[in-house]
Amino acid sequence: MKIQENLHWIGVYDPSLKIFDVEMPTNGTTYNSYLVRGEVAAVIDTVKAGFYESFLNRLGKLTPLSLVKYVVVNHTEPDHTGSLGRLLAEIPQAKVVCTKTAKNFLEAQFNRKFDCLIAEEIGRLDLGGGMVLEFVKAPFLHWPDAMVTYLPAYETLFSCDAFGAHYCEEGKLFDDEMGDHFPAARFYYEAIVSPFNPHVRKALSLLENHQLSLICPSHGPILRSRLKEMLQHYAEWSKEVLSFPSATLLFSSAYGNTELLAKALRKGLEEEGISVKEIKAEHGFDSAAAIESAHNSHALLVGSPTITADAVGSIWEVLGHLNPIRMKGKPGLAFGSYGWSGEAVKSIESRFDTLGLKPVEGMKVNFVPTENDLAAARELGKNFALQIKERVS
Repeated sequence: MKIQENLHWIGVYDPSLKIFDVEMPTNGTTYNSYLVRGEVAAVIDTVKAGFYESFLNRLGKLTPLSLVKYVVVNHTEPDHTGSLGRLLAEIPQAKVVCTKTAKNFLEAQFNRKFDCLIAEEIGRLDLGGGMVLEFVKAPFLHWPDAMVTYLPAYETLFSCDAFGAHYCEEGKLFDDEMGDHFPAARFYYEAIVSPFNPHVRKALSLLENHQLSLICPSHGPILRSRLKEMLQHYAEWSKEVLSFPSATLLFSSAYGNTELLAKALRKGLEEEGISVKEIKAEHGFDSAAAIESAHNSHALLVGSPTITADAVGSIWEVLGHLNPIRMKGKPGLAFGSYGWSGEAVKSIESRFDTLGLKPVEGMKVNFVPTENDLAAARELGKNFALQIKERVS
């Protein structure tokens, strides 16, 4: 599919994908690969292994395979390199272009040596006909091997996993041809990119020196109409943690009892000057916003009733996607109402341990909290606030 003269999308659609990388829910995705043609041709990234035939068919319709002299590997995760081995068998004349770290990763993945051009050593690649590729290292976006590739002729950035989304509308390519994919991009950012916010800020600074008319990510729509908006979002999403004492208060409540505890805890926190972001995890709530809030706050409180000996699913929807790099060392508090067993608090605290939080002793109440229970919750909130202040100071 044509993007510009001598620049084509040769990726594949995967609309039926429901889970990416074992644990990330999606409503489909794309594996984006690109062909840049000058006097010789370069493929930028490949596709997931199961889609090789479709990928090769697109490539073969656009250029003789003998003209493909380079395969640029921006990142070695298998959804980008799953077809690399078979492609190189078809085009043995082609050189792989990647970072030094990526070369090491490829050799470990394929259990063979690769004769690569190291991007940070060559800097740029002239394909002839005015088509020059420039390489910019972008480690930890979102792996240490990552780089981005820039095509000055069309002011186009091949951004790898940055600025992408697990979003798919078959037959469509550009952001202005599709529905609003930004909620998917936000969730993608929080799940994949946000653990490396300092590296995002550094990359954005490097990109300030590049004119951008198109951003071609590895997943989701090509950005042309909302490009500046996406850059602004990345700048906002990657900001440092709030400087004032803050906490995210996440809870679900079947019959209002856990919510009563949440309100009392909040009152105690706010009496001690803590800024509280309260999020009720109910049907249709914005889990990406909850994840973002937890990542950016100094502390996390999580409340759930106990249903079938566990916390409820909406709570796990958030806890399961929090990143230990972002959560390590933060104070954590679990609470909830229960009927006859009360395992939810213990389950939440176990997840706190995995995330590296520092949990305080939680609170659970049988059925409806009494006035004494609510007073105790308020006092617990005040005491928890002291730990938050210690972390900030």
